[in-house]
Amino acid sequence: MGCLRRCTLGHFVSLGVILNWRQMYLLILFLFSSCLFAEDQDLPTNELLSPPQDIHISFPYATILDGPWEALHWQSNSNPTFDQEFIHSENIETTEEFSLVNPGYIRMRGLQYGQWSPWSLPMQVTARALRPSYVEADVWETASHYFLPDNHPIKPVLDEIFSASRVTLTQKTLKKAGFKNTKPGKYSHTIVTTHPKLKGYILKLFTDSQTGVLDWASWVGRIRGAEAVRQAVHNHGYENIFVVPKKWIYPLPENPAPPPEYFRKNFILIAEDVNVYKKKCKQS
Repeated sequence: MGCLRRCTLGHFVSLGVILNWRQMYLLILFLFSSCLFAEDQDLPTNELLSPPQDIHISFPYATILDGPWEALHWQSNSNPTFDQEFIHSENIETTEEFSLVNPGYIRMRGLQYGQWSPWSLPMQVTARALRPSYVEADVWETASHYFLPDNHPIKPVLDEIFSASRVTLTQKTLKKAGFKNTKPGKYSHTIVTTHPKLKGYILKLFTDSQTGVLDWASWVGRIRGAEAVRQAVHNHGYENIFVVPKKWIYPLPENPAPPPEYFRKNFILIAEDVNVYKKKCKQS
């Protein structure tokens, strides 16, 4: 979920110094309604068409654009800065599907009643890794859209940590691997933790010993909520007030595998560690 530097009610109250009560009410109502609306939409998907780089995109991107649209205008680029002189490719589609060559960043806008919507925020699109046999196809299809990119700087570190042993087996193995907090949350049962080799990031996970939880559904829901809030903040120009951490799903390595009596978890959530705003605001 997005946040005001991981905001609390106290942070919203502090914003009263900047916004009047009516603006605050409308802002909070809009942001939370955006998150709830996103939960009811179909998830975006991507599919590897031909190796190594062709990507098939299906719309609507529920957490980015709210249709239906008469047409979709999309642009792709190798980086998130969309300078008109360096756009890699673009087109206007009257269908909800198209193919994208050379995955990178994509943004889009929709045509409705003769008016184009604002451009969406850039979203990174990556080729999907091969699905392990023990993960259902529809689960992999859904989760793979949010995978941490292979070229992300912490990807090799994650691979090193989680390939050395079955780190997520129990709370004890997590602690042995160097993770600071290993205690599940009281209600969500999620373990929120950090690692000294992954400074600037927070990990959320379940252990193989935990039952009654769906890792992929929890992480997809959190990312969708964050994307909905990020787009709402962008549309209303509140980037100087709200900070929404970026989130990704990291598929755990196939090996080492947990013993058969455990409940294998296949994904963990990676999130940027957004510093909590602690300074109290003073009215002048």
